[in-house]
Amino acid sequence: MSDTITIKVHRVSGFAPGEEVPVTVDPEGIPLDRFWRRRLRDSKRDKCCEVVVYHGQVQKPQDESWDEEPES
Repeated sequence: MSDTITIKVHRVSGFAPGEEVPVTVDPEGIPLDRFWRRRLRDSKRDKCCEVVVYHGQVQKPQDESWDEEPES
């Protein structure tokens, strides 16, 4: 069973402002989808989105290493 987080969108193409999107993450809390890893990395600069809910056993990454590739 995969863990998920909920991301609230502020300014992301293809999503409505305020929309909340569930995103599947690895056990360290890093999104499996490269699109969302990049958006979360971008959000440090432009606040395009934010994580609003951590589900399951997922913990927020200490270093917010969203841009790292998950191990296969």
